[in-house]
Amino acid sequence: MTQEQLKKLKKDFVAKNKHATNGIKAAVGRGQFYARHLSRTDYNSIRRDWIDKLNEITAKYRETQSADTFILDVCTLKDFMNERHPDSFVDGEFTFGRAQKSLSVKLKYLWCDETFHYPEPPLCPIDSIIISKLGKNYRGLRWTKMGEEKYLAVYFRIQDLAKEEKVSIAEWELEKYNE
Repeated sequence: MTQEQLKKLKKDFVAKNKHATNGIKAAVGRGQFYARHLSRTDYNSIRRDWIDKLNEITAKYRETQSADTFILDVCTLKDFMNERHPDSFVDGEFTFGRAQKSLSVKLKYLWCDETFHYPEPPLCPIDSIIISKLGKNYRGLRWTKMGEEKYLAVYFRIQDLAKEEKVSIAEWELEKYNE
């Protein structure tokens, strides 16, 4: 992939995904996410805490961070949301899959929107679009239910595919997302 192609993909992502600035809309997905018993006040409190924690975590990504740091940050976000808002999610918890998606989409947006001057994120958003690009062994895997172990298996597969194409993980995902 040329630098010009990468720049166009980044620009297209930013133009088509204004909601990605906080990563939440992408992580909520299409199905039921919040528990039905929540009031509007509860819902607003969850979103405010989620945004605040994402902002706190992503601040350090102005400098290049490792994949290990990213995984730890996903766990931190997941644990924070579950501690602050127990019984607030339809699956009974704020899952690793939801945490990785919200953090990685926000980091992807900050990287793609060059006005923020963020470096390339260490990992990429893993969702149904990306899982569908991994081959038949990954069919049926749902990112919303994904724990750390499944996430790492998908990550290593993406890492192998990116190496084959001689691109970074973030570049690979950006291209596959836009196919």
